[in-house]
Amino acid sequence: MSLSKPDIPKKMAARIRAAQARVKDLRDNLVNCNKRRLQAKAELKAFNRDPKAYAFLHYGGKSVDSYPVQTRILRVTEEFEYRTRRIAELQKEIPDAEAALGAVEDSVLAEVGAMRMTSGRVPWPDDLPSIEGRVEKGLKKQQREINAEPARIAAYRARLEADSKREQEILDNQTEREDAAERRRFAALPPEQQAAERESNRMFLQVLKERGLAPKDLFSGLGVSDIFDEIEREANNRMAKRDTGS
Repeated sequence: MSLSKPDIPKKMAARIRAAQARVKDLRDNLVNCNKRRLQAKAELKAFNRDPKAYAFLHYGGKSVDSYPVQTRILRVTEEFEYRTRRIAELQKEIPDAEAALGAVEDSVLAEVGAMRMTSGRVPWPDDLPSIEGRVEKGLKKQQREINAEPARIAAYRARLEADSKREQEILDNQTEREDAAERRRFAALPPEQQAAERESNRMFLQVLKERGLAPKDLFSGLGVSDIFDEIEREANNRMAKRDTGS
């Protein structure tokens, strides 16, 4: 209680608290709007800076164009726009509410000054805390979180690159072992069988070329595409016809 403010009847204290509650609600709303607006701004900034990293970090690797990602960005954009408008409105409403609170306090002070002292009075309600410190503290906390976002993305990319490099090394080692085993197998074949396999491979590549395809077109993801079997069957059929002279 301020030393310059007297004890007052309970009904008068309730009037002051009601006016204070209106100011407090608006101030709390402003603090929350600033926080939510800054969160939305940071999220949009993270998405625009690196959409693929955003989708991976927040949506388990879904594509940027996927429904969950696009829906989220639309909602965050709407949130940012709404909070921006609401902050402007609150910045006008709060001074009016503070003025109304001041008017109630002045009225109570004048009324109680004209009253004779009675029992049953309560202390004058404590002043509301300043809003400036709350807003500044909240914005600083949010800014720290925003500043940490690039580091999160950089860590994700480093982890992704390390995983990719590790997987590639495993694949390279496996390919090298398989190639070495194939060279040993081929070297152990009789000369006539080696010649037959070379001719079979040549025919396979010829059919592939005639279809306007390249070896890379035979693979789909990590597997072999259906066209591989078609090319192989046609190459084998040609070899069989040539061998029978038909």
